[in-house]
Amino acid sequence: METHRVLVAGGLFGFLAVFALGDRIATFLNLYDTAIPLKMEFGIIAIGALFGALFNFGGIAILFGIAWYFAARSFGVERIPGSTRLPAAYFRDALWIGLGGAAGLLGLGRLLTAASNYWPTVHRSLPASFGQEFDAMVPAASILGGTLIHGLFMTGIVVAIASFLAAHVRQPLLGFSLLVAGALAVTGGGWGSPADLGKQFLGRLILLSVLVFGVRRLMRFNILGCFLAAASTALVSGAAELLGQPDSFYRANGYAVALALVLLFAWPLAAWRLRETPSPA
Repeated sequence: METHRVLVAGGLFGFLAVFALGDRIATFLNLYDTAIPLKMEFGIIAIGALFGALFNFGGIAILFGIAWYFAARSFGVERIPGSTRLPAAYFRDALWIGLGGAAGLLGLGRLLTAASNYWPTVHRSLPASFGQEFDAMVPAASILGGTLIHGLFMTGIVVAIASFLAAHVRQPLLGFSLLVAGALAVTGGGWGSPADLGKQFLGRLILLSVLVFGVRRLMRFNILGCFLAAASTALVSGAAELLGQPDSFYRANGYAVALALVLLFAWPLAAWRLRETPSPA
């Protein structure tokens, strides 16, 4: 599957971009112990980069392999897109799934945030956020690399879980119980009161329900569409943070992230139009 191979290989390039152009090397050097030779420190950094690249590439490949295994058992190999040349309809659906999924996730997040203001609860702590990748050498490259890694891992996890549930969970009551258990699991222990626990649980339950509906009814076998939705939400957040800074350097990186977002959706659009055009006789 040419598209899926490109996505899996993207995890390796994403890690290299984050490691080389982000803040990873600076973080290693800040922890440098002058009691050891500098050459040994560079060797440790190189070994860390090697193991990190192998982990990202191998982890993404294993996730997609697990997803393919359960999807083949549940739906059959013939229903899974596996040809070397995917049809134009696949890229058309991926484009609309990516656009609609990103808009829906961003809109739902804003809606849940606005609704939570009408239900004030006691929090255990308030998170502190200073934005993404402001300490990176090239923030745009670091955000793009991190988006590749995050989007691929999220796509692999979503597809693997959905395929496993479709293969082994047939009873609706059991599926609903797993949905409630998943909402409780992602709520975590950061709540400060029973009311806060209930509010966070309800928000996670609504979000997971929307994701389950989108995967079952809309995305189905379109892995590229899932990746576009996951990656574009991260790119929109990163571009908005950088464009909101007064410094020209960060604004330039924000424009670069916005351009990458446009190119991300131009890829399936171009593939759709090119493969839909009949070749001359």
